[in-house]
Amino acid sequence: MIEISVMVPRPMLETLKHTLLFEIGVVFPEVKVKFVCLEDSKHNARMYTLLVAHTSTGLRFGRDWLYDKTAKGKSWEDLSTEISQRVVDELDNEVQKGGLVDEHLQDQLIVFQALSEGKTIIPGCLDTANSKRGRVERTDEPFGDGSTHTSTVRWVTSQLLPHLKWIDRGRICEGVGWKTSTMTVEDIRDELGSVHIV
Repeated sequence: MIEISVMVPRPMLETLKHTLLFEIGVVFPEVKVKFVCLEDSKHNARMYTLLVAHTSTGLRFGRDWLYDKTAKGKSWEDLSTEISQRVVDELDNEVQKGGLVDEHLQDQLIVFQALSEGKTIIPGCLDTANSKRGRVERTDEPFGDGSTHTSTVRWVTSQLLPHLKWIDRGRICEGVGWKTSTMTVEDIRDELGSVHIV
């Protein structure tokens, strides 16, 4: 199933709805579609569309677009086609990757991988899910598969947590096993009193 949320100017609502149904029908012919939100943005320059695909295994992949181009001189039909083709094509590309999460969720999960204990794997595509090189990555610059955000977050976590290990282009993370502290406020004050930057 694909759930759709749309917030566009009122005159564009029906046109975009029909265009989205057409594009989804071409790319995902057997998939059910459900409109979750069809709302008037109350401004001709505010156009937002979100598609969320639900897989048979319980995974969700999303694609959206807050229209960021000029709409001047374009008809509602032209805008609807442009928006529909982009979000449907991007959703199709994301689903075809065969990962467990979409690229926008992957970069947000990295900090939890880094802080967890033991090994975690959250592949963003089928290639990284099946890779078994086993090489520990260098962390002196952004690295690994996924979006620019994903590779940058891996690098930042590595700079902040020197014992963190990323293996196989970021496919596997050996987290640092962060645990909450049992220190009291007084203990923390004592510790901070002895901290010196060299």
